[in-house]
Amino acid sequence: TVVQEWLNWVLDPISAKNIDSFSFQLEAYKLKYEYLDRKEALKELESFSLLNSSSEEAKVATSIFLDTLLLSQDWNQLYNITQKLLTKKNWIDPKFVDKIQELSSDTHLKITLSSTDSTEILTRTKECIRQFKNQKIVLQCKLIQAKTLVGLKQFNESEHELNEIGKLNLKEEDLKTVTLMKAEVHQKQGKLNQAAQELERFSEMTGYQDVEMVKHIIQIYWFQRNIKKLQPILSNNS
Repeated sequence: TVVQEWLNWVLDPISAKNIDSFSFQLEAYKLKYEYLDRKEALKELESFSLLNSSSEEAKVATSIFLDTLLLSQDWNQLYNITQKLLTKKNWIDPKFVDKIQELSSDTHLKITLSSTDSTEILTRTKECIRQFKNQKIVLQCKLIQAKTLVGLKQFNESEHELNEIGKLNLKEEDLKTVTLMKAEVHQKQGKLNQAAQELERFSEMTGYQDVEMVKHIIQIYWFQRNIKKLQPILSNNS
């Protein structure tokens, strides 16, 4: 076809020397992507971006194949490609690099969440905490790590992780999550008074809306003969 003949000419190394190769090559790959062989074009767009990362055209090419992979939800391939892209230090737009980093961390988290192997999850969460700057993603990884340790009955380790998370400047919803997780860990450790205290903190944050939780707190304090803690909560919920 005419399109294929033009593509062959533009992408020929000898022809490329005599034309504005970056812009022409990009248009050729876009045409190939749109009308001929999308799978092959994606490989060529990736290769083009990695070889010419300092050009404006590389930014356009990268956006095309990243958007396509996002739609396909092939998280492993998308993560691997973003990591390749981040090895290049000469991108012309720092904000574009930030977007690639954000996509990489988000994809890494999606892969972690899809795993059912505790050992793999712990390995990935540690990698996430060490590697990424996105504090929202890092916090999620820390919470996943603590929850996985609970599942493995490593309660002391989980308690330590949650205490470290608790030192951060958490948003209210994240603080609620950490508080409930602490209560669960303390209950499994047999530290019932500490568990009740965490549940009471959670209830205070939510205006004592969960009646069953309040009853559970009262029961723990009653059986522990903790009258000092029992009296205020009875007064507040009378």
